[in-house]
Amino acid sequence: MLGSSVATGARDADDALAFRDADGTTLEAHLDAIDFRGTDTIDAEEWDAWAELHIEQGTVLESAGASVGVVDAITGITTCAADIVGEADHAGATPMDERRDALVAASEFVVEFRAAADDVAQNRSPTAVGTVGQFDVAPNARNIVPGEVSLQMDIRDVDYGAMDAIAERADAALDGLEAAHPVETDFDRYRDQRPSQMADDCVDAAFDAAAAGDIDAKRMHSAAMHDTANVASVTDAVLLFAPSADGLSHNPREWTDWADCATAATVLAGTLARLAGA
Repeated sequence: MLGSSVATGARDADDALAFRDADGTTLEAHLDAIDFRGTDTIDAEEWDAWAELHIEQGTVLESAGASVGVVDAITGITTCAADIVGEADHAGATPMDERRDALVAASEFVVEFRAAADDVAQNRSPTAVGTVGQFDVAPNARNIVPGEVSLQMDIRDVDYGAMDAIAERADAALDGLEAAHPVETDFDRYRDQRPSQMADDCVDAAFDAAAAGDIDAKRMHSAAMHDTANVASVTDAVLLFAPSADGLSHNPREWTDWADCATAATVLAGTLARLAGA
């Protein structure tokens, strides 16, 4: 995603090179160390079209018995942070009715956040998802009432309004915590990337390529982010999926059969040929 953000003009190259890892080493230093820092520039806006092939990272294709996925939309992502601050105190000497327990309040928030995501998925957009995936408790000691909790939320959907609805309910839930508990809260929606729509001509080219090879292709959305989401902002684009065994990804058991790779590559080649007018 970083390279495509530079290629599409969403991020300056110098800003990207200045990114630091957990040890404080910049991307520029890492690239220089392996003699892999290029000097050429790429402008994706000059491309007539773009097609990307990736593994699905889910079970939609397996469940449908389809060989290739043709993506018509890529999820947006809203990333939010919340801080819940109470007061750290002795676990034995602090009476229950005098505690400002940040973890108790944060636990209630997680349940409310899940309920909000479930409600939006059931009543507005079935593809909406919301996750509290990171939880940091301070001072995080057995014999101390938790004084502060910081958490991170990931909200995704191809419907931006549904993403908004979950984020707004999360913010409102924090206000409710302050009314119900002796805590203070803060909410930061620090990343907001809207969903991306694929170009109709690219999607049609992919389905035509699949049909020409008698390959079963399924129209679907992508619930994970890909470089194509950035590229689609400046030129026509499409994303293709090959099946993932058992839907596993970011896992040592991630696997796509070689035959499925070949089938998906055949559709990719046919898509590119059609877009090139060959």
